[in-house]
Amino acid sequence: MVTRPALRLGAIAALLGIVANIVLIALPLDLQTDLDWLFKLRGPRTAPDEVVIVGIDQDSADRLGLPRLPKPWPRSQHAQLVNKLTDQGASVIVFDLYFEESRNAEHDRLLAQAFRRAENAILFSQLDKRQRAEKKNSPLQLFTEQQFAPIRELAQAAAGWGPFPLPKTSATVTSFWLFKEEIDGIPTLPVVALQAYALENCGVSPALLNDAAIADTTFSKHHSKPLLALIKTLRSQIQSAPQQAQTQLRLSDIGGCKQAIADALIAMYRGDNWRYLDFYGPASSISTVSYQRALHEPLDINGKAVFVGLLDPTLETREDDSFQTAFAQGDQALFGVEIAATAFANLLENRRVWT
Repeated sequence: MVTRPALRLGAIAALLGIVANIVLIALPLDLQTDLDWLFKLRGPRTAPDEVVIVGIDQDSADRLGLPRLPKPWPRSQHAQLVNKLTDQGASVIVFDLYFEESRNAEHDRLLAQAFRRAENAILFSQLDKRQRAEKKNSPLQLFTEQQFAPIRELAQAAAGWGPFPLPKTSATVTSFWLFKEEIDGIPTLPVVALQAYALENCGVSPALLNDAAIADTTFSKHHSKPLLALIKTLRSQIQSAPQQAQTQLRLSDIGGCKQAIADALIAMYRGDNWRYLDFYGPASSISTVSYQRALHEPLDINGKAVFVGLLDPTLETREDDSFQTAFAQGDQALFGVEIAATAFANLLENRRVWT
């Protein structure tokens, strides 16, 4: 006869086996509690080596003689960083900084020049809610969400851009959007970054696309300006003909590219417009280097995705760009650039949390 304690032990062992598997399964009773419990039970796991974060921190600001907050940093400084990352073979360079306005024409020109040279820079765009004009004296107040790209000179020089809003219904972040359907299905920053990463590393067979004009202008890193149009077209094609996409979307062997990236793209375009985040652990679980070190030391970033953003736990204003997770609470909360890099890494690995 099997005793109740034995049954409990068996159930616990089975649950541990499930949690250790490649997919986390969350119970629907209390989503936040369940996810936190399952992540802590599983523990941290190794993040993919293909993702690196360059953090703007106090040490970098002090060593470079710059303000602690990155907004007033001269863009000529970012141009130096982009050129350094390009020279060391970064596959995609993602800025989790919003270049909202022009401040110094020469510095803007230098950064745009660096973006054009890199051919793989992805920039952050801002989402904002604006009130719609209604009839006079109307009691209704309707708002629309709009995307605002970076300043024109930098947007034209970059390969693409995307927003990164997070569904934050509580103090803890659990998920991210891939596409914002209410704004014409625009892709978010991690999606744009993954498509750029795939193009840079592998190139994509244009056989999937029916539009020859798009195929002629988007499947080369030298003509990557229509990247956002490519993303919209690929998503439409894959959702309408998934079996055809599975056979036609093939990545070349350039740089040892694997079919896994094609599978990741198909899953990204075919799936829902949001996913739960599969966190790797506490802060710095993804390979991280300081901004000043990235400027002055050689880095192992050849063929990798590099995310650049604020990463300073000493800032009093950190609540504007920090997020609680199952692994990161209080002063150890993750910054936005870490969440964006985590989302990208999840997409690249084709990993997700199922409920």
